[in-house]
Amino acid sequence: TDVHLDLGNPYRQAQAEKTIAQMRYILDAERPDLVVFTGDVVTGKPAAEGWKRVLAPVAERNLPFCVVLGNHDAEQGLAHAELNAIARTLPKCVNGYYASDPLHPCDFVIPVLSKDGSREEARLYVMDSNDYNADDHSYKGFTPEQVAWYRATADEAAKRNGYRSNGLMFFHIPLNEYAEAFDTAPVAGSGFRLERECPPRDNTGMFRAAANCGEIIGIFAGHDHSNNYIAEKEGIALCYGHYSGGYAEYQELV
Repeated sequence: TDVHLDLGNPYRQAQAEKTIAQMRYILDAERPDLVVFTGDVVTGKPAAEGWKRVLAPVAERNLPFCVVLGNHDAEQGLAHAELNAIARTLPKCVNGYYASDPLHPCDFVIPVLSKDGSREEARLYVMDSNDYNADDHSYKGFTPEQVAWYRATADEAAKRNGYRSNGLMFFHIPLNEYAEAFDTAPVAGSGFRLERECPPRDNTGMFRAAANCGEIIGIFAGHDHSNNYIAEKEGIALCYGHYSGGYAEYQELV
């Protein structure tokens, strides 16, 4: 998350080379089954070339991966749909491979099957938390329509399977409930808060939908570079993905 690759800035380009080298090291050490990029990945022009560079480590290793976007990704002259299309040109990109929200094509769910393929063991929701509200440039977060899509998708899967499997969610901007969860139930030894959380201006109910549906056990976001923690609310682990860039935008203690 938050790689903040900027090929147009010499200082940040040097940081980017360190970041990409670190990504290669982590991928070789962890050998993941799936790589998820959770936004603010390329934050400088030329954006198309930047995306090819930042996705190269997964492409070189032929690893399945998916991409969701952050509030800064669309500031480089390419819309979310165009960035999604760039990611899909690389091998093993699963964006668009699975059923998605017709109104928000960057929202989709990946079923994780049992070894013999007979049972859906888990579901991975990969969603676009949007960028800014038009009226005051505050963070937008999920629309009510996206929350409704999640509810309908989760309920349909439970009806089809006859049970609710475990689920994880991945997106960029943390939910409003993160701060409350850390204040009341931080998981011991699980990380740190070094800045105020920056959730959407309006709480449109994604956490409540996830809690009510009863399948989500973990939510992963980025966005706040100086936070790296896990806190629990109503049985759901609210997690920050660790900031992956160099000193690209800011890194401060407050």
